[in-house]
Order: sequence, then structure tokens, then C-alpha cells
Amino acid sequence: MKRLPLAQRRAHLADVALQIAARSGIDAVTVRAVAREAGVSLGTVHYCFDDKDELLHEMGRALVGVAVDPVRGSMPDSGDFRSVVHAAADGLMVGLRTMEGRRVLSFELSTAGARSAAMNDVARVHIAQVDDMAVGVLTELAERAGVTYRIDVSLLARIVVAFIDGIELRWLVERDDDATLAAFHELADVVASYSQPAPVSAADGAVATTAVPAVATTVAAGTDATTVVPEPAVARGPTPLGERPAGSLDE
Repeated sequence: MKRLPLAQRRAHLADVALQIAARSGIDAVTVRAVAREAGVSLGTVHYCFDDKDELLHEMGRALVGVAVDPVRGSMPDSGDFRSVVHAAADGLMVGLRTMEGRRVLSFELSTAGARSAAMNDVARVHIAQVDDMAVGVLTELAERAGVTYRIDVSLLARIVVAFIDGIELRWLVERDDDATLAAFHELADVVASYSQPAPVSAADGAVATTAVPAVATTVAAGTDATTVVPEPAVARGPTPLGERPAGSLDE
């Protein structure tokens, strides 16, 4: 095999490891098996990865990177948030159909940590990689639509990942495309319910209003004097149509 830059070599070996895992399961991924299938020496694999755990971490990153591509590819550059997030839901379905083998591997990496103490660190790293990916996508969705979220984006990402995992795992068993797509779009509505307009600063064109000091005036009423203090002026926009008297228009 020709000489490759280290980053490319690592990516290639991780891909080979994914192929082995897709064919025979995570347990079949060993440094020796990867070297044999890639047609390189054991020393080459050890040069790229300190140990099997590091190789598994790189496999996890590769899985996450590939999984997010269909979602980002489906998202419009701009638009109202509901439209953008529902487009992302369509991307989730496309990715699930086209990369089901890699989704199974992602589940295997995650559940391996529950079965084996030796794999717990690998599983934790992979879950963190998935969470980071979800935070990135949610942030990008919000930026494209000009909104923010009512809760911390990392908490929302945790909720979204849990939904997606459940929906996808069920599809892997049932293969019900219609029900799965409907579930993804219900998830899109859940995400949209956490959105709110992004705050507008003065630099973005908001008009700052200055409070008008109250001026006291005295009105004579017989022998008594009544002091009237006007309320500060409040800047108001046009009256909503539904609140206007019949036949009236805001000037």
C-alpha cells in the first residue's frame, strides 16, 4: 500500500475496521484483523493507533461523521424554523435507509459498555461524540432559521438523541418506513416547540426608547388642588388588526 499522510491512513484503517465489524461484529475487530484486511503490517496499525481502544474511538468518530451527512444535506440554507427542522427529519430517514449497517454498529458500540467494563470507556466516548454531533446540528438549525432554544442546547441534544435511537432501533426490527418517517416528523415538532425568536440587539436594528420623565401639573378644582402625573410615554407598534375598532386604521 502506498504511503499516506497519517490522518488519511487512520481514516482508511478505521474504515477497514468498520467493514470487519459490519460483517462479523465489534468483537471481531482486532489490530491483527485490521492489518490483515488492510494489507499492511501490524507495525503500521500500531503506528496509527496506540491500542485497540483508540482504533474503536476513531471508528466511532467515523460513524458519527457519516451519519450526519444526510441530515445536513437535506437542510435548506434558510427559512422558518419549522420548515428547516422538518427537512432535517427527512434527512434522518434517508440516512437510516442508506446506512443501516453503520447504525447497527453505533448501537453495538454504545451497548458494549453496558456489557463489558473493558468497553465502557469506548462506549462513553462514542456517546459523547454523538451528543457533540447533535449539539452541532441543533445549533446549525437554529442559526439558519434565526432562533434560539428555551433550554440549554446540550440538554435538548440529549433528548433528541434518545428519541432518534429509539425510533431507529425500532425501524431496524420492524422495517416500517411510514411509521418511522412519521415519528421523525413528530420529533421535529418537539424540537420546534423548544424554539423561540433570537433576541434582537440595538446593533441589529432595534430602536432604543428613552423614558420620558413625568411632569407634574396642578388642576384647580374649587379650593382643592389635584396633582396629575402623566405616565411615561411607551413606544407602541401598530395595533393588531383584531384589536382595532371597526372602520379604524392606525396612522
